[in-house]
Amino acid sequence: MTRLTPLAPDHDVSSFPVDFERAMQGLRGALTELLAALGEDPRLPQEISRRYGINKNLAWKVCKIINSTDAYSSAQHVPGLGGVKILLRALEKGGAPAEELEAVEAAMSRFERMVQVHVGDRANLDLYVASVQPGGVHSPQLEANRRMAYLGNSATWGVQARLGFTLRLVAPNAQEPERADLASVGGLLGFRRLRPTASWAVLRMQTLSENLEIRNTRHLPIDPGVAEDEPPLVREFCSDPLPSTRSLQEADTTTLELCEGPVGNTAALDVVFGTIDRALVPVSGDGDLSVGEHYCRLETPAETVQFDLLVHRDLPFPLPPKLCTYSLLQGKTLFPLSENRRFHLPGTSDVQELGGSPPVVASPLVPRYGRLVDLACERLGHRLADFRGFRMTLTYPPIPAVFVMHHELGAPRPR
Repeated sequence: MTRLTPLAPDHDVSSFPVDFERAMQGLRGALTELLAALGEDPRLPQEISRRYGINKNLAWKVCKIINSTDAYSSAQHVPGLGGVKILLRALEKGGAPAEELEAVEAAMSRFERMVQVHVGDRANLDLYVASVQPGGVHSPQLEANRRMAYLGNSATWGVQARLGFTLRLVAPNAQEPERADLASVGGLLGFRRLRPTASWAVLRMQTLSENLEIRNTRHLPIDPGVAEDEPPLVREFCSDPLPSTRSLQEADTTTLELCEGPVGNTAALDVVFGTIDRALVPVSGDGDLSVGEHYCRLETPAETVQFDLLVHRDLPFPLPPKLCTYSLLQGKTLFPLSENRRFHLPGTSDVQELGGSPPVVASPLVPRYGRLVDLACERLGHRLADFRGFRMTLTYPPIPAVFVMHHELGAPRPR
């Protein structure tokens, strides 16, 4: 890590956002004035490159800075000091005024000073900027950083998966209209071990939770051929032979764990599970309980996560749902997760409505996904056309985390 020179006690240091914005906009303004003095159009980087003998990539970076009014999105294009010196020498030969050249040099010095004071070096600046860049989790820079985290987590934990996915279906209970049934389907596809001693938890089932699971309930398997005392695998969608698993009981939690096994692609496996809980959650808000939350918990390094929520059209929930990402790194789950914002990760993915009636649930990430959804609907006692569908996908998702789709509950019925 770069060791910083201590600042004088009387040095006035503004906050990072203020100094960063000031330095970036100052550099942008100086570059704009420099090209304007030469009569050059910053929309034509190739012409500038050809006319002054500047590297095409360097000319493109300079023009991207000038053409963007957003400091965060243009910061990744700022050349190094060596590149700026090459630029200034080339433009000086082309007749650029000394005053404008000096202004760019001074602006670049202020930018480098800002980097040293607040973050230490340009590599750290990239991390700061990526975490707040417009485009959120979909910005290419942040995706590249998440991919590095995925690779590091894979090497550390000794496992990885092509896809982690969750499907939740919520529908009115036939006997208790003030309560709703919940079907939960999920799993890992393309799960690979990187070392043979790695075992891995893939499902945690609790008999009682603090928020939505407010009633003791039995988890009924979605696969009709699975006994209630067996792991709730959806065997049709699991690898053949079935993955070797073990169940661990601790207090009120049952954990389904993949056993140790061979490594690599030739031993890759799919594990899919599914349960139904009848009359589990309330339909209407009452007192402190006013939010409905649906969870996709991910603790496995995965290339992609897919999270689908299907809500029955007769349920009085305001839709579409909102989405937040709740960090599990601190080890706490404080319900409702959507309201404990101090544990939220910045930025999030988008929730897309699956259009059509029935909703178009086909997914390129899950083979025969439509069949899996139909099976869950059938076991729940409804048709797919009875639901509205919503989906979130994200490449190289952060772990450990819970992706939370949430909405208000229905208004209480008059008594």
